[in-house]
Amino acid sequence: MNEYNEELKKILFPYLKNNIKCTLESNNNWIIIRDISIYSANFLLTLSTLLSFCSPSYPEYNLGFKSGFVALIGLKLKGLAYLASKYSHVKTIHTNEIFKKIGLDFTIQDENDIELESSTLLEKEI
Repeated sequence: MNEYNEELKKILFPYLKNNIKCTLESNNNWIIIRDISIYSANFLLTLSTLLSFCSPSYPEYNLGFKSGFVALIGLKLKGLAYLASKYSHVKTIHTNEIFKKIGLDFTIQDENDIELESSTLLEKEI
């Protein structure tokens, strides 16, 4: 029976090593996407606010429409940031489960410390 377990470990450990490596890289990518989306969304929402306050001062009739369009893109980026945060959380849980299954006493801390204002609204949609 021990020979069978040793053969099984020789087969499974390279697969698990590759799986952990890919999961950690993917988790890092989702964290980067989340951070970029949050900063871009905040910039676009600030720009939208400035455009909407400036619209009565300029004879440009479409400035209010452009302001709304920029705000819409900013809100969609906030939704993308929430989704990336959720995927990052799932990847962290998945990696910790792999560690637990192979008997490692090691866990990865979750990086989802940024709370989004629209998180409760988006949870109801998903």
